Amino acid sequence: MKRKLLIIWILGFFVTFSKRQELRIIKTDSLYYIAKEFGLDSVLLVSRNLPIYKIDSLTATNLLGFIYGYSFPSKSEYFFRQMAHSWKTKPIQEKTRKLAVAQIKSMLTETANPERRLIDIDDGLLIAITIQKPDSMENYLIDVYAHYSNLAEQYKELFPSAFKRFIHFFKDGTHRTVSLYKDVHMTCYKIMWALGELESSFYDKKKLSYHNSKLEQWRKNPKMLRYYTPYREYEEKEILLSQNYQSIGEIDFLNEPELVEILRDYSRTECWKFVVYHNKLGFLDVGCSFAALAGHGSTFKIELYESNRIRLTVISRWIS
Repeated sequence: MKRKLLIIWILGFFVTFSKRQELRIIKTDSLYYIAKEFGLDSVLLVSRNLPIYKIDSLTATNLLGFIYGYSFPSKSEYFFRQMAHSWKTKPIQEKTRKLAVAQIKSMLTETANPERRLIDIDDGLLIAITIQKPDSMENYLIDVYAHYSNLAEQYKELFPSAFKRFIHFFKDGTHRTVSLYKDVHMTCYKIMWALGELESSFYDKKKLSYHNSKLEQWRKNPKMLRYYTPYREYEEKEILLSQNYQSIGEIDFLNEPELVEILRDYSRTECWKFVVYHNKLGFLDVGCSFAALAGHGSTFKIELYESNRIRLTVISRWIS
């Protein structure tokens, strides 16, 4: 209940809201102040986690300061990842390095303990490292690779006899030490792959193959880019407006004929229509959540390139 009241308060204070059509419009300028008052998660809730760095690089960069750690999965992790996988800047390089070093330092404290969950490095963060290439990251990766290679041998020494492992497998599945041994090899594989992407002289294809050979059949040759989330644009459409406007925020979405046509299918109470903008750039996000097989939506980038013309570009479409 408190969370719902907080959301209502945030929307009421910062968002232009039309009760008649449930159209919500928010300026990116206000997102920093929401984050300062309520935290980054509130910003990502209000802005629907749209890639605002494409329309307001300053606000997006400022919001990086509210990311204090990297946890998967989370809204802030996705916010960081969608920027780090598509936008290479010094602030993102520095944030990538800070998040990666913190995770690697935790990994360097890992010991062979069958009772504890293995500390791993997230695939999305590794991909960010290979794209952003922050300073000194190669050395950190080599250090953690050496540590985990040694850790694999320690787990191997903890294996019970082959007979006990055989009995355990039929009774309770793969022995815990064996599972952790394979998990460590998976981490070594991922780190060696990242070193290869960084064109490190330490990279060794034979070692990569060795770690791959220690994995279960279904885990072999892992698709390391499965969490790669680059920004993409699809088809675009130009719309002639009936009036002249100076910014996206001035556009009368509820009365411009061609925009009304786009919004027509999203008038149910289970649907939403949302605009976030900065000057002449913005996003229009529409969707519905009614009925398991009827939910659908689209996200468009909006560019007001003339006072009476906008360009709508699809960046995502979905259906449940």
